[in-house]
Amino acid sequence: WHFRIMIFVLVLTLLVTLAIFLGNLTSLITVFGFEWTFFDMVVYALFSFFYLVGTSLVASAFDFYEKMRTNVSEETINQLVTSVILGYICMLLNGLTAFLSYRKWKVQYRLYQRRKLIEED
Repeated sequence: WHFRIMIFVLVLTLLVTLAIFLGNLTSLITVFGFEWTFFDMVVYALFSFFYLVGTSLVASAFDFYEKMRTNVSEETINQLVTSVILGYICMLLNGLTAFLSYRKWKVQYRLYQRRKLIEED
């Protein structure tokens, strides 16, 4: 079941990222009056967490295969190691994207608060 969770995470992040990309490409996100920077921050932070969990589960399965000395081929072990490394890289990239979205959202929120104070005076 460890591998199924990782495949679910991969497919989920691929589909949602593709939908967000198409929304940005077609300017569909401007139709909705929603704070998209905050949405991006939350989504990519969740993706980072999902990659952490999924990759850690695959790494634990890899560790289990190594300790039990099962008859798993060397090629399969190499594929598991590669998927763990790529999973952690994806986790870092999604975390970095969430952090950059947070910084952008914080600046926009401060500007909104200033404008709100000026309009009240």
